[in-house]
Amino acid sequence: MRHPSTTLLFGVASCKIPPIASFVPSPRLRQSTSPLATIPDIVLREDDDATLVIRKLGMFDKDDLEEMARFCIDVFYNFVNGGDETIVTRTWKDVKLAALRKAQILDLTIPTKGNRAIYVAMKLPSSTSDITTINSQIIGCCEVIEEKLDINYNPKSQTIISERERKKTARYRPVIENLAVKREFRRNGIALALLNAIEADVKTWIPIHDEVFAQVKEGNIPALEFFKKQGFTALFVDPTCTQIELDGIFMKETTVSKVMTRKILHNDEQGIGPP
Repeated sequence: MRHPSTTLLFGVASCKIPPIASFVPSPRLRQSTSPLATIPDIVLREDDDATLVIRKLGMFDKDDLEEMARFCIDVFYNFVNGGDETIVTRTWKDVKLAALRKAQILDLTIPTKGNRAIYVAMKLPSSTSDITTINSQIIGCCEVIEEKLDINYNPKSQTIISERERKKTARYRPVIENLAVKREFRRNGIALALLNAIEADVKTWIPIHDEVFAQVKEGNIPALEFFKKQGFTALFVDPTCTQIELDGIFMKETTVSKVMTRKILHNDEQGIGPP
């Protein structure tokens, strides 16, 4: 299930936390890892109350993957529509959200043919905090996966070729998906830290990739500006992508236009990318 990635999420923060100075340039490593994780946590901020880290999830770390799936669906779909929701509509929406969470968990836990990496931003209890009052929680997520992708699509063509048809002549490329940050932690560098971790991971993949891609829903200006600032360029607008809508009695798949963006990866040690 890849639908949540159809809208990379960036929004105006409802509240802020103090700036995290260690997001950029490079965060330091902390020698502690989650169960079955492959690299140490990247510590973003550490104070008396809590520690913020970027963590790579192990592909067999079921509990963390399930929590990430729930977080992803809740951030993308579980918002309140002002005063329009009634007890009945909210209850039925909760049923649909539960189905989406199960589908997302299944998607994350099924092995893939190619490379895949999942990173989360986590708020952890600090060594001096009261662990009974501050629980560990995911506050951001991002994943990258090798998917069959055709970038030789001509957006000016009068013939619209579906996303499914283009995949038949495509090759595997790293595509960033499900980049999201919890509302109260946005605009503090967490999305950038997740993106940096994803890009660094892709540079270690075999076969070697010299580029990474992301699709952004057309009209999502904050997300487009974010990726542009990080070196992504727009290739074309794909009018055949899909997303899940929860409006109405049943969930439905609708067609949306997304901007395909690409970034060239530079890695001097491996000779990746142009000089």
